Amino acid sequence: MMNIISKPVVLVSFIALSACGQAQGPDVQEGEWEVTYTTKMPGMTMPAATVRQCLTKEMLIPQQQEQPADCEVPKITVDGDTVSWEINCASSKGSGSVTYQGDQMSGTIKVNVNSGGMAFEMESEITGKRIGDCPL
Repeated sequence: MMNIISKPVVLVSFIALSACGQAQGPDVQEGEWEVTYTTKMPGMTMPAATVRQCLTKEMLIPQQQEQPADCEVPKITVDGDTVSWEINCASSKGSGSVTYQGDQMSGTIKVNVNSGGMAFEMESEITGKRIGDCPL
């Protein structure tokens, strides 16, 4: 069962923000961030996972690992301090959003998974804080 769970967690935790073509972006302080994901699914809450990553105005969506090859991000929206996206993969579809407040962020990712004859929804709460400059 862990194999069914791990792929959606990977896919919801990485999405690269390509150039959004806007002069103004969210109120985010660029640098190294510590981001925590708490993921729930029916009957189970997974242990929180915390990662560190560099966030910039070009890379605003928190990521845990690389995006699986069978996934695409057809829509990214920046509205004020909130960045929202959709993701489509072979066995799942979902959406997420994070709202920045300078050196902090919070958000949610929801994914509907259909894998191995099982269908379920996963939801991850995201919190993050800037902890310093990006390492060289």
